[in-house]
Order: sequence, then C-alpha cells, then structure tokens
Amino acid sequence: MSKIKGVLAGISALAFLAALPVSALTVSTAAAGNADASVGSGVSAVVQGSSSSSVSGSDQVNTGATSNTNTNTSGNVNVSGTTDLSVPLVITQDDVSGGSVQATGVSAGSVQTKDDLSGYIATQLKADANLSSVDTASDHVAVTYKEPAKFLGLFSVGVNTTATTDASGNVSITQPWWSFLAATDNTSLQASVQSNVNTVLGTSASANAQLTASQQARLVSAIETAMAASANASATANASGNVNAQ
Repeated sequence: MSKIKGVLAGISALAFLAALPVSALTVSTAAAGNADASVGSGVSAVVQGSSSSSVSGSDQVNTGATSNTNTNTSGNVNVSGTTDLSVPLVITQDDVSGGSVQATGVSAGSVQTKDDLSGYIATQLKADANLSSVDTASDHVAVTYKEPAKFLGLFSVGVNTTATTDASGNVSITQPWWSFLAATDNTSLQASVQSNVNTVLGTSASANAQLTASQQARLVSAIETAMAASANASATANASGNVNAQ
C-alpha cells in the first residue's frame, strides 16, 4: 500500500512539472562561465563549468571594411604641346629635308598658331638653301643664314651668321669664332635687320612684350629678307672682285 502511494506521489509530481509554462525556464550565463538555471520560482540549479570560444589565425573574421583611394595626379603632364609659344621652335634644313617638319605654303601674314608658324618656317627653309635654321619663341626670333665671304681674302666660304631680335626689338649679330678671318660687313647687316624689325614691331615693342605667332612669322620674314639682300650684295661684290683680279 505504501508503494502504491509512492508511485502516485511521483506521478503527481511529474504532472505538476509538465504543466509548467516553457517561459518559466530561464538560463543566464555569468562572466565566470557558471550557468544558473531556474525552473519557475521555486526550483533552481547551478551548473559549474566554463566555456570559451576564440577565433585566431586564418579563422579570424574581420567585419570592418576600409577603403583607401589614392589618386596620383602629380605625374608629369605635358600641357604645352605645340601650342605654347614660350617653348622655342627650332627648325633646320635637316628637319625639312628629312621630312620631320612639313612645309605648308602658308604665308607670313596668314600665320595665327604655332602649327602655322612651323609650316611657314619649313616653307622658307625649303625655298632658300642658304637659310640654315630658325629658332623662335615668344621672347625672341633668331635666323641663321649662310653669308658669303672670302676666307683670308682668297677662298669663297659661307659663314653661318645669326641675326637675333628679342621681343623688345633689340638686334644682335653673331658668327663663328673664325669669322674674323673672313671679310664680312656685319655693321651694314645689323642696320638692315634692325630697320626691318622696327617695321614689324613698330611702337608695340616693350621690355615685357611677348611675341605672338603672327609677329614671329613676320619677324622671320623681315630678318630673312635683310640677310638674303646682304648675301646677294656680298656675292656680287665677291664676283666683281674675282673679275677684277683676273
């Protein structure tokens, strides 16, 4: 009889536990790893233990995201090209004969851009074999022309003579170091070039002047004209001297 009462008491206890709501079972985890389980408000149990988890090495997961965009704009960029008049434009007979610069047939009065200027200078070099080279920029124009002369008064030679003007209209004449051995009239040549330069620049010349492409072309023409006239006069004088000597 006592056994039957014990079984019935056990069955009653089980029925009571089964009737408890699920929400009555809570589990909290302490920092030390202890798990405190409470069943309802009257039943509790403490479970001793520890639990740790770590992610290391290649198993680590980084959920942060960074973005670093570095745009380098400090590289060398050529912004001048062929349109920057401050960059000297130097063209020689070799450039024209080699085809690196093309003659366009444009006239000095039609030049508006640096490309026009290049084509004009090439045209002049192609037309006159005595015109050796042209060096021009916004602050100067230099024309090198082969002037005839007598070396030691006996031998006919060509002296590469350079007439240069700055943007202010100041003209200078330079020749190779050995030119003192050749009879040349640089005084007359400089006066002739200066006169033609003054005609082009007029009263617009100043210390801070910047030559336009059009002005550069007209100065090349003016200087070349003066130098060609001087060369022709020298050639005529030399020929006359040869005839008289015979």
